[in-house]
Amino acid sequence: MASGDSPHNSNRVTVAIFLLALSACYAVIVEAWSAPILFMDSRGATFVAGLIAGILIFYAVYGWLIYQVWKRAAWAKWALLVLIALGIFIHVRLAFGGMGELFGPVWVTAFLDGLRVVAAILLLIAPTGYWQRGSDHSEDIAT
Repeated sequence: MASGDSPHNSNRVTVAIFLLALSACYAVIVEAWSAPILFMDSRGATFVAGLIAGILIFYAVYGWLIYQVWKRAAWAKWALLVLIALGIFIHVRLAFGGMGELFGPVWVTAFLDGLRVVAAILLLIAPTGYWQRGSDHSEDIAT
């Protein structure tokens, strides 16, 4: 177990949450800001509004899952890992299609996906005892 990690307080999870929140904040700002610039003329206001709504809904769910991981929900860790893998797959697919520019420059997207991969690894190697099953354990986190 790494220095500072214990079954009740894992620095690995803290760093993973920070990396995921950082990459999500950048992504939601860039994607929501880029959508009208890139697609208003070619696809119209309805498409852009739907795209922005989809972006905001996705990141609301993503943020909620990050929060659940912070609260030590084991199921949320696995859901978040699936979502990270799916998101990276989508980024790769769209990078070669007509909507890849929505995510910003390819090198930035690769960097942010790299942060997500590091976060996923940290979540996978976090102490098993850190993850609680069942009820809310937020009072354990405060102590």
